[in-house]
Amino acid sequence: MTSILEKKIQEKYENPTLLLKVIRKHDSEIFLNNVFQLISEFTDKKSENELLSLANTILTKLNDVLFAIPDIEERKMVKYAVTGIFKTDIQAVNQNLSENFIPNLINTLKTSSFLLNNNYQELESLLGLKRYDILKSKRFSSSDAPYYDWLGKEHELDELIRDLKDKDIINSVLDFKKLFSASEKTFFTVNKDKTEDLVLIFSILKDLELIQPKQKSGYFSPLVHYALDNEENVLFTKPPNKIHYSLKQKGRSYDEQRENYESWIQSLLSI
Repeated sequence: MTSILEKKIQEKYENPTLLLKVIRKHDSEIFLNNVFQLISEFTDKKSENELLSLANTILTKLNDVLFAIPDIEERKMVKYAVTGIFKTDIQAVNQNLSENFIPNLINTLKTSSFLLNNNYQELESLLGLKRYDILKSKRFSSSDAPYYDWLGKEHELDELIRDLKDKDIINSVLDFKKLFSASEKTFFTVNKDKTEDLVLIFSILKDLELIQPKQKSGYFSPLVHYALDNEENVLFTKPPNKIHYSLKQKGRSYDEQRENYESWIQSLLSI
């Protein structure tokens, strides 16, 4: 029977066999499997305090597990893999918990990191917690958070998002899709080198009347609110409309790039 740990690793990583071999080599499988089993059972607000209490124990034990791995490369492999799974699980359980859960978790991990002499900034980055501080700074409630209405067909949106991922513009199909949901809100990460491409694509979507911003005026508003770079910093330090204006100054180069992207989008509409 496949364990929860095996299932999560097989779903998330390209070389699960090697990773599981390293984890088993250092007798960490039972502990990690039990941790993810427990986290999967925390599905409502009643279990929130219990989960926060468990976070300290998990971090302490995980620190011991990593310290016991003498090979630096194997230690990194386990650390990045386990925290990657934790990151996904935190995002999942957070949907069912109170708005205070993440701030309380951050405080708990900061305290534990201090006591264990761990690098909290690294942990924050690995678990994707920085985005929650950014969300807090946005100062809007879930009821008035901006999003897009997609005015085309649903399968066209799905094709568009999959292609954005294939073109290495965005990193997560699921996260980006929530940009078009009134009920589900989350950040999505963008390849910073493709910021101009994303701005141009949304300009075309606007001109083709395929998107309609809700809650806030301005066609780039939802994009600005939720887009982060790969290090989970705010993507748009410069307004998208100014980025677009700068692109238009390139003349023929801009016209050719826009024509290519518009042809691609039009091809999706005819599928």
